[in-house]
Amino acid sequence: MEREIIVLCFLKACLASIPIYLMSIIKFPRWAIDTINSHMARFLWNNSEDKHIYHLAHWQLVAQKKELGGLGIPDLRNLNLSLLSSWIFRYNLHTHAIWTKIIDHKYRTSNPNICCCIDNQASPFWNGVAWALQAAHLGIMWHVGNEKKNKFWEDHWLSNSSLATQFWPLYVINEQQGKTIDQVWDGETLKLSFRRSVLERLMEMWFELLGIVEEVNLVEEEDQIIWSFCFNDKFSVQSLYAVTNHRGVKQVYVQAMWKLKIPPRVQIFLWLL
Repeated sequence: MEREIIVLCFLKACLASIPIYLMSIIKFPRWAIDTINSHMARFLWNNSEDKHIYHLAHWQLVAQKKELGGLGIPDLRNLNLSLLSSWIFRYNLHTHAIWTKIIDHKYRTSNPNICCCIDNQASPFWNGVAWALQAAHLGIMWHVGNEKKNKFWEDHWLSNSSLATQFWPLYVINEQQGKTIDQVWDGETLKLSFRRSVLERLMEMWFELLGIVEEVNLVEEEDQIIWSFCFNDKFSVQSLYAVTNHRGVKQVYVQAMWKLKIPPRVQIFLWLL
């Protein structure tokens, strides 16, 4: 068990940390991540060409956080995704930097916001950011200002999800899909039209939608991105990694095991057991 403790320290401090800088700039291909994971798995279980040893747990389990049943070794794919997502929020904080102006010009980020900009013929860096944005979009919420950067239906700016999710029956027959808030709401009238007449149930849903929108107050500030997975509304790589690392099944007793005041070798033995 002493060997396992040393191996875990090496894996976390060295092998899993070496590619972090590159992972914050480019999207690693799957074959590269699989190759690195394979080497780390062989190192963990002491498996070599001369001596074959069976791996006692699947790598996806090993790479989960301790409180979720794993050994806390970083999941490189989720880490790559989380690191690239941070560029969305760096862009929002450094609006006057040269690199943000280049991105604005090349990818038309004002049409209407950075989450909807074009990515055809994009650089490898921007392709990676666009890939990470698909996961980061789950935690992005907009603080409404002048309503020029938010899509009325698709963006998350009211309640716990987008209006398209909350009022799906109305969304699918609406003719203003993809429009920004200021294009359909002027503070007094909700300018939405539908492809067909609505039944009584949809009319009730319409009045509910109208009541929610009427509570929105317009201000002169620009719309701002808020990160809903943190209490301070600021993005952190750890918060997104925690969400993507969780695979839906949480072990009941594992979390308590790591809190026991016992030698680490005993904790690892209990985990293997």
